Amino acid sequence: MKKYLSGGQYKVLLIRLLFAFFLFALYRLLFLFFNYQYFNSIDNYLFSFFYGLRFDASAIFAFYFPFTFLSLLPFRFVTNKLGRQIIFYLYLLATIITAAFNLLDCVYFSFTHTRTTSDIFNVIGLGSDFSTLLLQYVRDFWFAFLILGCIIVFTIFFLRHACIAQAGLAK
Repeated sequence: MKKYLSGGQYKVLLIRLLFAFFLFALYRLLFLFFNYQYFNSIDNYLFSFFYGLRFDASAIFAFYFPFTFLSLLPFRFVTNKLGRQIIFYLYLLATIITAAFNLLDCVYFSFTHTRTTSDIFNVIGLGSDFSTLLLQYVRDFWFAFLILGCIIVFTIFFLRHACIAQAGLAK
């Protein structure tokens, strides 16, 4: 009970949300790296890091809401082993989804010169061509899947080591 009242779970929540903001900044850097030829001035793009925080906050709120909601519950369940595992996997799932969509956006932009919107779901629903296009996409953009794997491994490492050590919670 002492650990529960010490606020360790709230420190972990804050650390993990800050890490999500770090990941979104990384996604923005990757977007710039893959699409630098489409931008006239890097200075204007650097301002987007500051102005993008507002959009990052809304995306983080939307995708990480289940994780955040469970982390804020004032019950012992949140601090026991099962609760920590559920919260861990919710965070990891949100990170995988956001990383996949942002990496898709990095390579999709060069074809359409627009950011990915809900129109991507119309493309997915086109039928049997989607499976053929998906295989071609995997072949052409294998590096995006490699980056996704690295982000997942980095996130797992961070969640398992850095958050727990900083908050004083034992696994």
